[in-house]
Amino acid sequence: MVDPQSFGQWMETLWALPQSVLWPPAYVPVARNNLMAAATAAGIDNCHLVLQQRASRAQALARLPLADLSIDTVCLDANQALVDTLRMGVPALNCTGQNMASRLGGCIVRAAGLAECVVSSPSAIVREVVRLG
Repeated sequence: MVDPQSFGQWMETLWALPQSVLWPPAYVPVARNNLMAAATAAGIDNCHLVLQQRASRAQALARLPLADLSIDTVCLDANQALVDTLRMGVPALNCTGQNMASRLGGCIVRAAGLAECVVSSPSAIVREVVRLG
């Protein structure tokens, strides 16, 4: 799930790191169109979005090591996908939210020994991504 707040933060990081790309899911045409339009509205060239198509589990795991960093959404954290990402050696940033679904990712990241990769505010995640970038 790509929520507007998280997408906006991702656009901020792309603006600050013009050589980077984002790999959001876009499984259906309407999602692809909406993500591209939102990026354009944020002043981000569409070449910075590499929209992910549905893939088999093996294909999805094989492409994970191509990433430098995983950035979780704020409203609803990844679960198994985050575990897979960390197992494939990709560090992950997470922002602890207010409900259980938005705190699970922080627990997973801390359990992986990356407590410094869990931040407490949406603005902090943007600062940390830019710092790491």
